[in-house]
Amino acid sequence: MDDAGSLYIADTYNRSIRKVSDGIITTVVTIDDHCGGSNLCPAGVHSPRSVAVDPWGSVYFDLGSGSVQRFSEGVLSTFAGSGQFSTGFAGDGGPALGALLNYPLGVAADDAGNISIADSSNGRIRKVARRSLRSRQIR
Repeated sequence: MDDAGSLYIADTYNRSIRKVSDGIITTVVTIDDHCGGSNLCPAGVHSPRSVAVDPWGSVYFDLGSGSVQRFSEGVLSTFAGSGQFSTGFAGDGGPALGALLNYPLGVAADDAGNISIADSSNGRIRKVARRSLRSRQIR
C-alpha cells in the first residue's frame, strides 16, 4: 500500500504490477513492455511475486530471479542483486547491485525508504539501506 491508501498487486500470471485506487484497477507496469533486449528479464523469468512501494512512490518487485527491480517515473531498472541465480549469498556491506540473491520472493519498504528482501532460498532477510539516491548498500 502507498501513502494514499492505494493497494499494489503483483499480478504474477499477467506479468504486471497493478494498482487499486478508489475501486479502480490500473496497470502500473507490464514487465514484457520493458524487457525488450535487456537483461532485466532472463528467459522464462518475467513474473513478479511481490511488490512494495516506498514513501516517494517508487515501486519495487522481484521477478523470481536473482534481482529486485524498481519502477520509478516510467523507468524500470535493477535495484538489487546481480540478476543471476546463485546457490549462496554474498555482497553484505557492498553495493546492492553486486549482491547475490537466491530466489528472492518478497519485498517490503519502510517509512525511511529502506527495502527488505526475502532471500528465500538462503533463508535470510536482506536489507538495502537508503543512504542516498546514488548509494545503496545491502546488509
